[in-house]
Amino acid sequence: MIGLPKEKRDQLATLLEKTTLTAIINASKLVADRLEFIQGLKSMLYDSPYRDKLLERKQLQRLVAENTWLFGDEYFLMNDDEDLLNVLKKHLLHGGYVVDDGLIDFMGDVTFEDGGKGIVDLALSSEPPPDQNVPGTVLGKTVPRSPVDHMHNLVIELKRPSQKITPAVLQEVRDYAYAIARDERFHNVPARWTFWALSNQISDQAQEEATVKNLPPGVVYQSGVVAGRNYEITIIAKTWAQVLDQATQRLNFFRTHVGYSPSFSQGRDYLNALYRKFIPKEAQTPQSEEN
Repeated sequence: MIGLPKEKRDQLATLLEKTTLTAIINASKLVADRLEFIQGLKSMLYDSPYRDKLLERKQLQRLVAENTWLFGDEYFLMNDDEDLLNVLKKHLLHGGYVVDDGLIDFMGDVTFEDGGKGIVDLALSSEPPPDQNVPGTVLGKTVPRSPVDHMHNLVIELKRPSQKITPAVLQEVRDYAYAIARDERFHNVPARWTFWALSNQISDQAQEEATVKNLPPGVVYQSGVVAGRNYEITIIAKTWAQVLDQATQRLNFFRTHVGYSPSFSQGRDYLNALYRKFIPKEAQTPQSEEN
């Protein structure tokens, strides 16, 4: 407190009656870390030395899986690079269903109409997994739900920065969504399922598909009301610019008051410190030798 004006010392003393200095430091560090992560990820996604080298599964997916707060603190990691059958299993477990009573068939895969089996890049749930430490819980929260509200699951199909979202990519996401819709094991499981195709850019033709009358921009498909069906499906084409802007906006209030706006280089330093093995070698700085 040395060097602080009396007014600020008094404010700090009052604040410390309500919380701890450790909590204040942790909250400030959390905001600074998230701002640095966003800047580092932007550099990986947009800077030419790195964007063309960033690997989809081994790097980008790993960075995102460790930082699901990018999509909102209400989401928790449920699946990471697993098939749709495992999405179903964990979805039921999240909802409190018993899955080992022999009433539900887990022997068959959830398949596409052509018989193929899908792999989900990331599946996020609005409910935290039971008895498991998950990303985003330091200042995270679960969206308050009334007994009649449904769980909200976000399934993300990630593409490397150089891969635009094309009609073919949107069809992949449709396949995932329709596989859930047509599989009887998902019937009568109350939930909202949102599917994203996520990359740096959307092709002109895909943009046309994502411009649907009476639907919000980016929404490719929204399931209608069907008697006897208690789940809904939405398919959305998203860009990283939209996701990162929204994540930054959520931090703006704290960023303003913390007074910290990191640069791209500070963001890269942060990624090197915490996620070195998940960034291209071109972005890795030499490691200092320990004495």
